[in-house]
Amino acid sequence: FTLPDYFVSTPKNYEEKIGLFFENFNFFYFFEKKILKLEIFNENFLYSKRKILIGSYFQKKPFSQSQILNVIKSKKLDMILDFRVACSSISKWMSYLLSNEAIYIIYVLVGSIYCCFHLEEKYLVSYKIDNKSSRVNKIGIIFNDGGLNINWSNVN
Repeated sequence: FTLPDYFVSTPKNYEEKIGLFFENFNFFYFFEKKILKLEIFNENFLYSKRKILIGSYFQKKPFSQSQILNVIKSKKLDMILDFRVACSSISKWMSYLLSNEAIYIIYVLVGSIYCCFHLEEKYLVSYKIDNKSSRVNKIGIIFNDGGLNINWSNVN
């Protein structure tokens, strides 16, 4: 299932003798997608040494956030739940199995719940965020809520 307005893209990348080069972010790509108000407020890198489930939350107004995510090193299952009240796809979800072997960029809209399960022991992920974070404005869900029917079968 795919959700309206969300997208996953594959950036240009080049295998070279010295390694791999890829474009981590290109404003003009988002301009072409008509996401014209995108302003990166913060970029974070997450590095861990264990398999873990991360996320299952979103920020409510005035700290609502959209995110751009990419895997630098790892393999993970990403899940996005559409939580936009005025949208016909509310409570629908999509998931992608991502790894640094196939470079992807995921755009997560404001009003979405994002979570991922890292399938390898060590990982490094980049998160670009368009608003400040606020612990007080963070709302979470239970990742295995039966009413959402999220398929976690790719988690091994």
